[in-house]
Amino acid sequence: MKELILNKTQTKTFAVNLAKELLEMQTLCLKGDLGAGKTFLSSEMIKFLIDDSDANITSPTFNIVNIYTSKNGKSIYHFDFYRLKNFEELENIGFFDALLNHICIIEWWNVFESELKNYLQKAIFLDILYLSNSKRKFIYVK
Repeated sequence: MKELILNKTQTKTFAVNLAKELLEMQTLCLKGDLGAGKTFLSSEMIKFLIDDSDANITSPTFNIVNIYTSKNGKSIYHFDFYRLKNFEELENIGFFDALLNHICIIEWWNVFESELKNYLQKAIFLDILYLSNSKRKFIYVK
């Protein structure tokens, strides 16, 4: 477990390094309160993976999943479980297929934490804590 306290610029660098690691690990599980920075971190990672620093990467809160294509042709599934009510909905949104075959970034994964533990054997877990407008604490477990 690693703990980092980062400002916005440092978070962008961390996002790029995490994205490189995600190419191998495949799945990133993000946990944090509203406004903690889950979507900001995800956006910076996806921009790197698709090689487009100007891309408009939005939160999948309303869509539940947004799909992008990485520069090496891999699909990136950006999930947000915040609005989901039951575990069965994951099958309906293609989560399990994506988990097996694609890069997945999951915001609010902890909504189904107990049910998902067995599916996330090869994942990176990251808790984000809001410290101030300019600083966040990242607790990183691989």
